[in-house]
Amino acid sequence: MQYSKQSIQTLKEHIKQLSASQKAIKPQRKEVHFDGKRTMPAWKAVQQHLINRYDLRHLYIAYGIMRGRTIDQIEPKRKTKFDQSKVNQIIESYGQAVRTDQE
Repeated sequence: MQYSKQSIQTLKEHIKQLSASQKAIKPQRKEVHFDGKRTMPAWKAVQQHLINRYDLRHLYIAYGIMRGRTIDQIEPKRKTKFDQSKVNQIIESYGQAVRTDQE
């Protein structure tokens, strides 16, 4: 199945936003030797980091599938299983299928 470039681009932008959020949250997790201004408590930063990491993994997998890659190409050395229903849900919400004559 092929997906529109616009839907793939929208998913890519969401991935970029979450990745930028991860970069901002990462130093907030430190409790000792923290330099800078704290925007959230360390426990909340850890919690948000784990939630974002889970979401990012599934967004990357959905992005790869929408671009026509296989799971082994996307995550060749995976050690844990991913949530297939979460990936399907992301693809349904972002994926606008493009109709082709071959279908």
